[in-house]
Amino acid sequence: ACMFKHGESPSVETTPHRPRPGIPLHTLVRRAYLKYSLGKRLAILMALAAAVSALLAGMGILGLQASNESLHAVYEDRMVPVRELSRIQHLMMSNRVILQMALSDVHLEARPTQAAHLAMDAATATASADAIDRNIELISTQWLTYASRSLTRQEGELAANFARLRARYIEQALRPAVIALRSNNYGAVQRTARAAGQFFDDMAPQLEALSLLQFDLAQAAYQTGTARYQRTRLLSLSALLVSMLTMTWLGVILIRSIVRPLQRVIDTFRQISMGRYDTPIQIEG
Repeated sequence: ACMFKHGESPSVETTPHRPRPGIPLHTLVRRAYLKYSLGKRLAILMALAAAVSALLAGMGILGLQASNESLHAVYEDRMVPVRELSRIQHLMMSNRVILQMALSDVHLEARPTQAAHLAMDAATATASADAIDRNIELISTQWLTYASRSLTRQEGELAANFARLRARYIEQALRPAVIALRSNNYGAVQRTARAAGQFFDDMAPQLEALSLLQFDLAQAAYQTGTARYQRTRLLSLSALLVSMLTMTWLGVILIRSIVRPLQRVIDTFRQISMGRYDTPIQIEG
């Protein structure tokens, strides 16, 4: 049977979209999105999902790289110098112990032409002099390794003060002590040992301050890395949330662009089937 009576046909109305001033941005985006075919709309959603995945992967990689750099800075720039400074302090303390051991290994020596006096064991004195010379070289090597790094302003000032004190320590205490040990001069070794002890007491706070400063700088590097991690996590979560909302919104638009026209067609033909042949058919585009 013919759907329309007496050659009548339902009227067709077209309602083209014309941008009007003051239209919200989301409406313009929706209209631009709906201009594309269904396949292109799906392709846009897939491209957006791929772009978001690439963005999040890139942010994750950059975050891991930043964390690795922070750990490297904490270890190489702070923990290694702490080990070097501890080694220097240990060798300086070893020199004091060596002098005291040489002074403790003595005997009373008497000669016909001289009054009795204390004399150190010759072998012990020579071995002590050799050990002090080796420690001086080891400390110099360790210190050059430490000082060759890039130092902060405060660290540089402390290092310069220590270097000046150490130069005086070597020239006024250790070198004379080595000479006295090799000549087995007990009185001279005693005097240089006292001077070495005073210098050590002056330098120990400088080394302690340098070591504590390394921990302070390591903590600052850790806090910087933590702040970078928090910032990266916030940006990643924000990008994920925005992308999910955007894709959800575009998905809803896509579904509505399919369902609503179908629903209108169904309603129109339902009206026609009920005998209302003057029902208009709206075509958007």
